[in-house]
Amino acid sequence: MAIRSKGDAERMRALARRLYISNDTIDWFLSSSNAAQLRAVSELIEHEMAVREESKRARLFRRAKFPQVKSFEGYDFSQVAFPDGYGVDDLKSLSFVEAAQDFVFHGQTGRGKTHLAIAVGHACVMAGKAVRFYTAAELAALNSAMDAQGITHVDMGPIFDSLGHLPAFSSKVDNHYGLRGAYVTYRAAAERLAADGCALCVPEEGTDVTFSALPNPYMGSRTRKLLGLRGNDEKLLTASFAEDLPFTRFDNGAAEEATVYALPGSDAEPLTYGLYMGGDIAETVIRTDRPELPNALIFGDSFTNPVECLAYYSFNELRSVDLRHYTAQSLSDYIAAYQPDVVLCVRDYQSLLLREFNGDFFS
Repeated sequence: MAIRSKGDAERMRALARRLYISNDTIDWFLSSSNAAQLRAVSELIEHEMAVREESKRARLFRRAKFPQVKSFEGYDFSQVAFPDGYGVDDLKSLSFVEAAQDFVFHGQTGRGKTHLAIAVGHACVMAGKAVRFYTAAELAALNSAMDAQGITHVDMGPIFDSLGHLPAFSSKVDNHYGLRGAYVTYRAAAERLAADGCALCVPEEGTDVTFSALPNPYMGSRTRKLLGLRGNDEKLLTASFAEDLPFTRFDNGAAEEATVYALPGSDAEPLTYGLYMGGDIAETVIRTDRPELPNALIFGDSFTNPVECLAYYSFNELRSVDLRHYTAQSLSDYIAAYQPDVVLCVRDYQSLLLREFNGDFFS
């Protein structure tokens, strides 16, 4: 006869919580299960978690589009020179990824740079991180194609590099940038548009807009995966304009409260990235009733949310479309119907070059 132990129950509870099974349901099961049932369910959950992890890795490998499979195993590092204070173990630890640092491999043809780049990407995938492999020629071709179509574009990588990738721009507990990162992106887009003859009214920090940290704990996407067990002191920001700017808001055609922040009920309530615009919405329209200003459409994914919290300052009407959720019509038909003066796309290279989660661009 199998004897049920306290350790078996604790193991099952920990496994079940990884599947976000409620404590009430776990307590109900533990109150009536015997040792054999308990261990069978634990093995079932372990198997399911392993299947999910393997499926996730397979999905990440498909999206990475590596030209061939390479890893650190068997790679000869004897001919590789690292910067002072940095070595093979540092590279393999992927600490530069967490620190949002660039790592450049340079050398003569045939020395293994591509192998090493793929190996780093392979290690990232094995660690559960999203990766996309590009050649310099592919990125150059994308930029050339956009130039040929008359599409104004800004690569935020060099801009964030020049500013030192400040911690305030990104998040350690979430996969998105913070509100300051969105502000830098918004300003860079406005400056590029101004260079093309479309000057926008952009709020200056300290005079037109101020940023304030909310006291609430931040449960970012990475924190939630750890069930909040790993503490952090990161806070989310909101922006306040010096002058009151009334507006009306419509989500998917329905009138909503005139706010761009989904504020919590108390200072103790945990926040998520959904603070900005209330999360991912297929279509949002903000009207400020200032006909002397241009109308704009911004499309992309969740990275547009904090940008929207700032960008409506510059426009008479700001429309936002999340192509992962908006299915009413194609993007080209939407632009033809509303004829915005400015169209902004906020996407990373990986998302921009994939058909997946980009909706129907054309009819």
